Amino acid sequence: MIGCSHRRAQSGIVLIVAMMALIVMGFAGLALVRATDATTAVVGSVGGRTASLYAADLAVEQAIGTLFEERRAGDFSADVPAQNYFASRQAAEDSRGVPAALLRISGYPADFAVVDAGNGQQLRYVIERLCTHAGAALPAQCVMALEHPNVVGESPHAVIFRVTSRIDGPGGASLHTQAFVADLPARRRLAWRAIGD
Repeated sequence: MIGCSHRRAQSGIVLIVAMMALIVMGFAGLALVRATDATTAVVGSVGGRTASLYAADLAVEQAIGTLFEERRAGDFSADVPAQNYFASRQAAEDSRGVPAALLRISGYPADFAVVDAGNGQQLRYVIERLCTHAGAALPAQCVMALEHPNVVGESPHAVIFRVTSRIDGPGGASLHTQAFVADLPARRRLAWRAIGD
């Protein structure tokens, strides 16, 4: 009889240890699920940002086509709303350099194009000639670029244009980018940046 009670006590301890092991495994499983959900969210966020950057590149390509290849902005001296183009830098912008027209969807001009960039993303962009006034592009009032920046003594001769884009994606996600372009045969894209909030 003593052996039976000893076996029952051992069985009780084994049952308790097994229950503790199941509880620990349950917590480990929950932690794994949470880690997987966090990883999926991070990967989804990175994927969404990458897709937004592709959409921003679309804005730059459309601006280059509008300005230099198809010349739909004319001689650049006047605003062309149908091409999202301003002949001078807009005075209203935030501290990051984002024009007021792109800060809120409601502020975007009604006659400016909205591009469906795919994957539920909408692209809005503004092209600004970096001059203080519309009209002729004079070096005293416009930001100009050198064709060969390493050549000493070269005079700047190409006006720089700023292409600012706003990409709105699913779930209220948005991203602003800026690119600087000029009509230089060797290099039309001068600089590019994503703008953080």
